[in-house]
Amino acid sequence: MKVTSPVPLLEGWGVIPSSTPTTIKEQILEKIDQLPESALLEVLEFVRSLKARHQPQLQQSDAWKAYLASKQERKEVYRRLASS
Repeated sequence: MKVTSPVPLLEGWGVIPSSTPTTIKEQILEKIDQLPESALLEVLEFVRSLKARHQPQLQQSDAWKAYLASKQERKEVYRRLASS
């Protein structure tokens, strides 16, 4: 994802101006490189909390996919039973 203008939420965080198009990931990595070593643990904890927050959505999605697959299998079994 290329940034063509500063993101309003990140204005105070020093988002790179539109004259230097970079990805959000590149901007984050650049800011991390500028942090003191002592702040990196806090960044790691924050990233882990973000990942954990989004993980249930993925699990729910996987559960829903499994349910739909199981429903399709049952439908096929019922069709075969009806045909026999």
